[in-house]
Amino acid sequence: MDYFIDWLIPNQIIYTRWPEDVTMEMMEDVNEMAVEMMDEAAPYTDKIHLLIDARATETIPMNLFDLRKAMDVYDHPNCGWSWTLSNSKVITFLASSVPQMVTHVRFKVFSDVGQMMYFIQGVDPEFTPDNMNPWLLHRLAE
Repeated sequence: MDYFIDWLIPNQIIYTRWPEDVTMEMMEDVNEMAVEMMDEAAPYTDKIHLLIDARATETIPMNLFDLRKAMDVYDHPNCGWSWTLSNSKVITFLASSVPQMVTHVRFKVFSDVGQMMYFIQGVDPEFTPDNMNPWLLHRLAE
């Protein structure tokens, strides 16, 4: 399985699904696409959020500074929340460490889709399943 990136909610939430083995090259590719998506959406919204589905991920680059450099999407002026979905303690650690290296990005890591969806709706009541890409919503439920 390869990575996947698309709008969960157009111009509001970018959804990324990581494969089992994530490489630095993949992270750089996804970062570049996410920055482009944020640039294109910037005229329509103030904050754009990132949802990273890493439930299938087993290996990921471990150097925090390399990860931070590869994920400069967190520096984007329109970057809002970063939410990560994972059951891995290592990925949970990395997903909470890398955004902390940027002062304006808020982050939260979840192991449960239901808790994550409840939290996201608390950030903005319009972030409901009715407004989400149905195909991606189905993938989240897998």
